[in-house]
Amino acid sequence: MRLIYVDGQLVDWESATAHFWSEVAIRGVSAFEGLICPWIDDLHHPVSLSQHARRLDRSCSLIGIGNPMKRVDLLTLLTDASKHFRGRSFYARPTVFVKSGRNGSSSDVGHFMGVFDVDTAYRPDVQLAALAPHPRHGGVIPPDAKTGGSYLDFRVLDERLGRDDCTVNLYTDRDGYLTEADGSGLLLVDEDGVWAPPTSGRALDSISRRILLDVIGREPDVVIHHQHTHRAQAHGALLLTAGTLSGVRLARLAEGRAEIEAGHIEFGRRVQAEYRRTLFEQVTARYHTTLSEQEFNV
Repeated sequence: MRLIYVDGQLVDWESATAHFWSEVAIRGVSAFEGLICPWIDDLHHPVSLSQHARRLDRSCSLIGIGNPMKRVDLLTLLTDASKHFRGRSFYARPTVFVKSGRNGSSSDVGHFMGVFDVDTAYRPDVQLAALAPHPRHGGVIPPDAKTGGSYLDFRVLDERLGRDDCTVNLYTDRDGYLTEADGSGLLLVDEDGVWAPPTSGRALDSISRRILLDVIGREPDVVIHHQHTHRAQAHGALLLTAGTLSGVRLARLAEGRAEIEAGHIEFGRRVQAEYRRTLFEQVTARYHTTLSEQEFNV
């Protein structure tokens, strides 16, 4: 099932269109978020709504457009959407876009929110990752904004990589330093600890990434290096990515097919499980639910 709201009104999916001469069609001028709304104790509970609302506002500011979708507007739309998804969790993608002109004034900025069923199936296998340079760096789109133009870059790169055996794509800046993985937070695990490429001007400050770092910080005797990490370090290292839909994924670089140390994979599995447990604790504490952890995972 899927729904879409345009400028606050629920409309038919097919009628939600933008003119082909609009800035969103020509240049991908838009900012968006993606959030999960799990069904818990007969209610939907949007996860990290305030954080998503703040980041949407920040992304709009970074690319110079107004933001008509504040937290209260998101909550209103999500509340209405929940009527159509009773008993099921759903995923929502609120988006602000420029209809015409380049300045993004309040008169030519529109907004929509797509909503659909989501499968949050747990995938514990170690996946393969491919590397590619990221065109955002040196371009006109701020790398730390969650925008349509940025993600169009991802799609182009995915097509160029063309690797059927890779389920994760990693991106670097022009100097070969790691930034992101498919729009998700990216960490690297090797014998020297955990490497977390900083988000200052190079990558998006992912909400999932923050939770992941908090989880790893609880591990005894693990050193977290907050510094730029070159692609050469990815060979033979365990890669951890965190995203809204995918949760934490474990991956290794496809180049060279280097084997990952068993201890690192075991560490990744613990982090993967603890990440899900942390989300469960945050949701149950926030909404005072009696939901069991097994029910939450389902």
